[in-house]
Parts: sequence; structure tokens; C-alpha cells
Amino acid sequence: MAYNAGTLNRAREAGVLHMEVFDGADCGWTSHQDPDKATGTLRTVEEAAAWPISHPRCGRALGPLPRPDVTVEA
Repeated sequence: MAYNAGTLNRAREAGVLHMEVFDGADCGWTSHQDPDKATGTLRTVEEAAAWPISHPRCGRALGPLPRPDVTVEA
């Protein structure tokens, strides 16, 4: 959570709107049962802040770099 919080804080400071999500292949956005699989997706900074992890001991990482190249809703 600390890694993701720091990444999101820095992204906001830089004006970045979207983050790339890295997670387990079976991990859903809000839980393992969520059919919306997280890994490899682009999410807004606000979405990423709402779900920095999806379950206890989650391995989700945002980044490793923000996506300043994405400027409109994907």
C-alpha cells in the first residue's frame, strides 16, 4: 500500500491522469472474484487510489511509471 500511495502522490503532483496496473493474472480489480481483471489495464489515478490493492497481501503495483502519454479516458 505504501508503494502505491507514494506512486499515486507523485503522479498527482506531476499531473498524470492514468496509471498502468500490474497484478496477479487471476486478481480482479476489487477482489479475486471480480471478473474485471486488473493486470495490464490502464486506470485513472482516482480509480487506482480507490483500489490500491484488492485483498490482504495483494501484490498489486501501480506503474512502475505513470502514463502521461494517456490523456483521455481509455
